Amino acid sequence: MRALSTILPTGTVVCVGALAVTAGCSTGPDTHPSGQDSIVTGAGATVGTIELRNVLVVPATAEDCTIQRDGPAHLRFTAVNESKTENDRLVAISTAAGSSVRIDASPQTLVIEPGTAVAAGQPIEQPADSPAPDDPFSVTIEHLADTVRPGLPMPVTFTFEHAGKATVRAPLDSCQQQSR
Repeated sequence: MRALSTILPTGTVVCVGALAVTAGCSTGPDTHPSGQDSIVTGAGATVGTIELRNVLVVPATAEDCTIQRDGPAHLRFTAVNESKTENDRLVAISTAAGSSVRIDASPQTLVIEPGTAVAAGQPIEQPADSPAPDDPFSVTIEHLADTVRPGLPMPVTFTFEHAGKATVRAPLDSCQQQSR
């Protein structure tokens, strides 16, 4: 009896080997044995014509790379108005993960004209022909709850005058290195 032999081209063997190696390099949820996914970038959501981008909770002071329970933290985000015709306005921000949320901005700063954005805690550049401000404002979450953990999301609800409400699961970052 003769043995059957199969000859595969070298390229096929290399491709199959490379596929097997890269399949083991997952960064998905199964790589976190605790069962809680660590988040390293800001969250986002869309409500009506408003797009929330890079929503992230960071330490209240740049010199300190820790977030303390019962202490303050800053909320960073960008809200973009995708409407071509209608202004919208950020009315409120709330979270059960803190006792209150303080928005330090003038009422005019919170108006989002069509095709522009507002940013809390991070720089923004508006279109050249826009009267919207380029300066960021600050949002502080006061007295963080005992349940907050760095790297894990916490619900933050944004309320807009026309678009309505959106709840985002904002990650809690333990260091402001992402602010670059």
